[in-house]
Amino acid sequence: MVNFIVCEFNPLHNGHAYLLRKAGTDPKVCIMSSHVTQRGEFAFCDKWKRAKMALQSGADLVLELPAPFAMGQAGKFATGAMQIAKATGLSGRVVFGCEGDAKEGLLALASVSEQTLSPILKKHLKNGLSYALALFKAYQECMPKYAHLLSTPNNLLGLEYIKAAPEMEFLPVERCAVAHDDVCTTDKFCSASYLREHIEQYKQYTPEPTHSIYEQILTDGLTPDSEKCDLLWLYAVRSLNAEQWDALAPNGVGRRLYKAALHAESINQLLDDAKSKFCTHASLRRIALKAFIGESTVDTPQYIRVLGANKTGTNLLSEMRPTLPILTKPAAVNTLADAAQQLMQYESRLTDIYMHLLKNGQPKGLEFLTSPIIL
Repeated sequence: MVNFIVCEFNPLHNGHAYLLRKAGTDPKVCIMSSHVTQRGEFAFCDKWKRAKMALQSGADLVLELPAPFAMGQAGKFATGAMQIAKATGLSGRVVFGCEGDAKEGLLALASVSEQTLSPILKKHLKNGLSYALALFKAYQECMPKYAHLLSTPNNLLGLEYIKAAPEMEFLPVERCAVAHDDVCTTDKFCSASYLREHIEQYKQYTPEPTHSIYEQILTDGLTPDSEKCDLLWLYAVRSLNAEQWDALAPNGVGRRLYKAALHAESINQLLDDAKSKFCTHASLRRIALKAFIGESTVDTPQYIRVLGANKTGTNLLSEMRPTLPILTKPAAVNTLADAAQQLMQYESRLTDIYMHLLKNGQPKGLEFLTSPIIL
């Protein structure tokens, strides 16, 4: 049996290493987001460096969660990841971080049928609530005993994993020491958001084997440059007309973003000006990111992309009975169906944009030139 761990590792810290250890001794397959994250941001460093960190911290095989799913709402993020996990043909369980002792509650919440949940959810959405708040209130009506669990992002994702793959086993691992996005720290643990803001403290909060990668990233300027991001991102969003914004986000959301883009001096100001109680900051950022990098029309994973592996991981590749093509050489996508090629071209365009946004910009074309990390 293998352990599937859906992750961003943005960036990897001791809490992530703890999750990998708690998964036990069976092989660990990480399904990791590409150069964008679920909250609609560019990743702290490129996906190959994050894959190498994962391998150095206990992972055996790192597969890519393609950008359209990595930057999706919780349901799309989880469904894409579970489709890839099941497509490997490997027997396993899903291991994920959670807040509190959540297994019983999440399984109970997942048992609520769509027929029961959907009309209640639609009622709250019609009342103008954001999707996340409407979903929370719908579960409050259906399963009040456990609805409080959905107040944290990890638990919400855990619920979506269970709903997307009910036939699989699940192992929720309670977060230790600090909560998601917590500004507090302990001697060894911090949240990923804290680490991004205080990256100079990486040696205190990250596994020792990854320190050389962090040093390289910081020394060589291989993190996104905030000024570049704002400049190019604002140019892109200001290039869209009102109708294009409406197509990206109907029901007036796109129009608010369009108006905010006319005067905003930064992306954060754009989001602050467009935010309302009915639309979260993260959902607006995902929409704005699509305005920048474009929107993919591919709605399901088309291949299993290998980002990195150790010896155990390479053995797992040979044991797979996949229902999707396995890509170890990116150029091999050219032999696949049109949808697979479109998805890879989308990833390639994203990678080119991402590499240009780094403090020390990198060459174009790395998506097709970079081989998996092998340890």
